[in-house]
Amino acid sequence: TDPTEPPVAPVRMTTTTAILASIACGYLCGSVPFGYLAGKLKGLDIRQHGSGNIGATNAIRVLGKGIGIPVFILDMLKGWLPVWLAAGWIAQTGAEIEVISIGKVLAGFAAVIGHMFTFWLGFKGGKGIATTGGVLLGISLAGMIGGWIAFLVFLFAFRYVSLASLAAAVGVPTAM
Repeated sequence: TDPTEPPVAPVRMTTTTAILASIACGYLCGSVPFGYLAGKLKGLDIRQHGSGNIGATNAIRVLGKGIGIPVFILDMLKGWLPVWLAAGWIAQTGAEIEVISIGKVLAGFAAVIGHMFTFWLGFKGGKGIATTGGVLLGISLAGMIGGWIAFLVFLFAFRYVSLASLAAAVGVPTAM
């Protein structure tokens, strides 16, 4: 840098700006249709096969575990990433922990909405189960573990992902 130039102060976000940026980031991250993109790599429109859904469960069913499991991981990460970013952005504004928590929840909610209503595919997306799991990972590790335990028990016992997902919805608040 030129020593004759005055130093430029870093731009700092206000708490409101950080929360709004977190919500926008959440929706944009959530809207990436990894199941659809994975299907396209295999020459398929995943929406025309299996349940017709673009989410990880249908990707595993239609594309196989070798592609479906990475879709599941990516769908989880797109829920976790905005929550993690929101925590950092909002904390840098000097906000109280309660405000940071609210911002994390809003960013996570936006990620799930982005997955379910992705603008890339005419606002028709997945059910948001894996993305919600990622959000929970960023908000409450204990809640996510409780949800996973309930999910896996019901999945192995009954072999229905939808039933296991409902069990996870009970397991999360129970573990928190």
